[in-house]
Amino acid sequence: MSRPWQDTNPTWLTAQYGNARPHADRIRLHTVCSQDPRGWYSLLFDQLRQRTPADAYVFELGCGSGELWKENLPRIPTEWKLHLTDIFPGMLELAKRHLRDFRNARFELIDGNDPLPFPSDRYDAAVANHMLYHLISVSRTIKEIHRIVKKNGIFIATTTGPNHMARLFEIVRRFEPRFPERTITPRTFDTINGATLLRKEFTRVERTDCLDTLKIKEEHAQLAVDYIYSWHDARAVLPEERRTDLLTFFKDLIRMHGPLLIEKEQAIFLATK
Repeated sequence: MSRPWQDTNPTWLTAQYGNARPHADRIRLHTVCSQDPRGWYSLLFDQLRQRTPADAYVFELGCGSGELWKENLPRIPTEWKLHLTDIFPGMLELAKRHLRDFRNARFELIDGNDPLPFPSDRYDAAVANHMLYHLISVSRTIKEIHRIVKKNGIFIATTTGPNHMARLFEIVRRFEPRFPERTITPRTFDTINGATLLRKEFTRVERTDCLDTLKIKEEHAQLAVDYIYSWHDARAVLPEERRTDLLTFFKDLIRMHGPLLIEKEQAIFLATK
């Protein structure tokens, strides 16, 4: 059974992100099993830190639980000011807790599909980490971000490509053929169209490909199960009572063939105004 991603569907988004637990389960698998020792949030922060002044004012659209800042808290310059936004109150509250020791942070509920209620030329940098593809009108939002970023300011936007995590979902379909096939492209913002969309507004766009692999060993099988069950539409064909069976399936597969190697396909776009 094939279907397109439902990234912009409000009901789907609420099921995925209205509760912080599923999001945390997905992050945990990547944190534990990714083979790149630098870590995604460290890579992202490096790009941001290298291109911003010591007293930067940084805006993030769709901050989620604030993992970017939580993972880099000791590295955030004390003179920086952060303005973090999200559409889901639960996510924003978690971000507040994660940054309770950083005093120069402001938090605000914002729907990225709406015009941004901020003055022009306000921020030194803006960030949208794995979230632009959740928007109905990406071009309109990119135009708004261009407006609120200062001259020579930057916008960092990240996304995934067609092969991202595809093998894991193929493996799960061996266990349950009714599991939805993830037809990943086209998305509203991905590795294929991202640069084109950004160049409509920004004078310079650079792309950094981040190709990594998850190495899922037997002791990580439970993380893989939690990841699969974190997807709202997966639970329609995998009721809770099948968790143990899926765990056994993963462990047996790993014992027979060795660790599961799952390709990740991500990109960081850095756009300069």
